[in-house]
Amino acid sequence: MYSATNDSTRIEYLNKLSNLYQRYNFNTALDYATKALDLSEKTNNVRGRVSSYNNVGDAYWYHSDFITAQRFYFKAYKINDSLKDQEGIAESLYNIGWIIVMQQKNVKEIGYLYRSLAIYEELKDKESIAGMLNTMGQFYLDQYATTKKREYYDSTMTYLNKVIDLIKNSEEFPPGSHRTILWKPVYFNGLFRRLYVRKILHGKENKT
Repeated sequence: MYSATNDSTRIEYLNKLSNLYQRYNFNTALDYATKALDLSEKTNNVRGRVSSYNNVGDAYWYHSDFITAQRFYFKAYKINDSLKDQEGIAESLYNIGWIIVMQQKNVKEIGYLYRSLAIYEELKDKESIAGMLNTMGQFYLDQYATTKKREYYDSTMTYLNKVIDLIKNSEEFPPGSHRTILWKPVYFNGLFRRLYVRKILHGKENKT
């Protein structure tokens, strides 16, 4: 029992170390995540395998190797699905969907992101919901930028208003955070952030 607990703790710390290095040092991040994965497989730690697969995927994601990242995200998804871990499934669907839809521009697979958002809404995970609303808004804004179709702009504003209302009305976000949280990329980035500034700070909805 002691050994199992000790191994689980080591796996957790290895994954945390991988997470710390993901944006700055690919080789170090990958090394820690691989060690965590090896130990997880050796000790049959299923949860550890999921975390390790995600961290290996994240390391490749930050290294812009999206194909390899997607492969590891799928591995994590299969385990989460077998465990019926709804939070894990939602995270996996987001990871896979972001690559397929946002990076590879396969817009027909938007269902991945819709399913992820729906699960987070069922779980009432407000922070993840805010992140997903941002992603959906960014998706439709990208579609508008490409096609100039009004329907995509309207969808963008729908998700923008949803995320603003969520942040303003939820106790999980500090009062006034709707005016400062826009600087956090997990919620707002690029053109979507600029739309947010116009909407909440200046009361404007005109197209960029």
